[in-house]
Amino acid sequence: MIDKPTLDVMAAAYAAVVAERQIAFERLAVAEIWTADLDDRQLHIGDRTFEVSFLGSAADAEGTWLWGWANAAFGVDHVATAPISELVTIGQKYDVPELTTPSLPLSALANPGIHGPGHGPGDTLAVVACGLLDGSAYYAGEYEGGTAYMLVTDASVPRPPVDVAGLPLLIQSATAMFPHDHRLTVETYLGVHGIEATTYGEFLTAHFDSGETISFTFDERGELTDLTRS
Repeated sequence: MIDKPTLDVMAAAYAAVVAERQIAFERLAVAEIWTADLDDRQLHIGDRTFEVSFLGSAADAEGTWLWGWANAAFGVDHVATAPISELVTIGQKYDVPELTTPSLPLSALANPGIHGPGHGPGDTLAVVACGLLDGSAYYAGEYEGGTAYMLVTDASVPRPPVDVAGLPLLIQSATAMFPHDHRLTVETYLGVHGIEATTYGEFLTAHFDSGETISFTFDERGELTDLTRS
């Protein structure tokens, strides 16, 4: 964690990590129909059931985000919202108001351009939550009038292995969605996976167990300018 992170920098840090987990989760959760029993922390998608925590909801008409712990139907001690209380602690520690304010205008959040029904600025908060709390993934469930966001905490959801061949595209997609710190996106991804890397000025080279390498070149602002796999 950098000294003074903003919400957008936090999202950039975990963008590739969470995107990779989302791809793996969506292979398991392919049905369009979903229901949830948050008193039991269960999300049902088709014939699959996953353990979840309730992050919050994005209301279409009001254009606002409401954290689950601030929802009068749940509160901070509810079984579905208590697991995300650490986000408030992190927000207080690093002065990130989006993590501590009960309700936010969606217009104040970056829209990463994630495609599909129900997706929008709320995904920025979901990506940050999934990264900070080490979730397996998150689910954006559309309902009449808005979208409910749930953090998938189910241990049965496998963590995807590194796909070296697909990593360049993953990094490029992640930095396009959250462009605030490309180098941090790469370094966080490598760190989460325990991948050895060497750095020299603007150059960073990742070394994989297969013997392959990927070399990243950044400019003085930390933006990715070149990526080479060998």
